[in-house]
Amino acid sequence: MDHDSGSEHEDVERVVREAPKRLGESKPKPKKEKVKHAGFLEAEGIEKTYKFTQRQLADNVDVNTARKIFSLDLPDYGSYRVKYTRNGRNLLLGSQKGHLAQMDSLRMKLTCEFQANDLVRDISFLHNDSLFAAAQKKNVYIYDNTGAEAHCIRTIPEPRKMEFLPYHFLLSCVSGNGLLTYHDVTEGKQVSTHRTKQDCAILWL
Repeated sequence: MDHDSGSEHEDVERVVREAPKRLGESKPKPKKEKVKHAGFLEAEGIEKTYKFTQRQLADNVDVNTARKIFSLDLPDYGSYRVKYTRNGRNLLLGSQKGHLAQMDSLRMKLTCEFQANDLVRDISFLHNDSLFAAAQKKNVYIYDNTGAEAHCIRTIPEPRKMEFLPYHFLLSCVSGNGLLTYHDVTEGKQVSTHRTKQDCAILWL
């Protein structure tokens, strides 16, 4: 009995001594590589990301993201300009034939819609979704989110392109003759004007 118990004791000690070695030999399974940056498209080979279709994106994103994809069919009012608020929730549409509309893209609910009965070249939200600007045929008009006209900027002739600078509360606008204007929307005053001697593409430089 003593011999058997001593043998069992030695076996237990040997197992305890060899256990760390065995554990060291077992390598952990490699983890799947995580995406370093979210919200980016990565093309393969000579693919171009601007050629990806909405259908391709829907097939390769999660279910919640795919539900946010929608289609607007507006064939009657010419080409459209589209702008989003900085948080991506509100969508603004403006057509060449004067159709203006604002909608909540999260709830897919129309906020306002009206016909300006004028040429609309460009649109832009201001500091939030409560006000937006439309570069119409002769002047820049500012509307609220009910579609009511809040202001008309007559110091910007024949506006072509616009961009709102949220950290400065300035509406930058360029005319067809290359006149670049900065307008302070808080005080309703023109801050500065520059004759660029270039076309409206200067606004995107």
